[in-house]
Amino acid sequence: MTPIRLAILLVAVASTANAQTESRLSLLGFNEEGTQVLVKVVDPNQGTILQARDLETAKIKKGWLIENKNDETKRVKDLRKKTFKVPAVVDQVDPEGRFTVFGSPDKKRGNYDIMVMRDGRVGVLGSVPLKTEGKRAVAKAMLKEVVWAADGKTVYCIVNQKLERETGPEDVDDLHVLRFKAWKVKWVQAPVEEPETEGAPE
Repeated sequence: MTPIRLAILLVAVASTANAQTESRLSLLGFNEEGTQVLVKVVDPNQGTILQARDLETAKIKKGWLIENKNDETKRVKDLRKKTFKVPAVVDQVDPEGRFTVFGSPDKKRGNYDIMVMRDGRVGVLGSVPLKTEGKRAVAKAMLKEVVWAADGKTVYCIVNQKLERETGPEDVDDLHVLRFKAWKVKWVQAPVEEPETEGAPE
């Protein structure tokens, strides 16, 4: 069975007043049609949740609240056996090995750019608006996961944004789906420094 290179999805759950908003996700498998993904969401406020999500819209199709570790193990095993049979490959490089995706902040425009590199040349594939709080607070963003569709025509990116809000700190990941067409890339002539990776100093 050929692995499908798809993406990680994450739901940001609203926090209570003066509490931290945080949510983390892990990818568990895909259906054979390539239309849905099974994800595990761990949220300090809501606990552990399994979700079946649509890969085009990111909408939740179905969810299961996990009671304990044994329940999680059984539920995941059953869902992967019946529906989500296809493993996923997370990779910044496209299936043909030509393009590499990385992230770069564009503070002047208030965006976090999703960029591609090929043979030392870089270009902008798309942009993610940076979250703000008031007039001065701007989120710090990091590209956490990149996954290409098997046909190389779609890129799924997970961007984490950290922001201090009046109600408390926010630290969440969001899914961004980008259609990839090389002729639509806004190429930049000058090469940039090494691609940013998670944990690199800002």
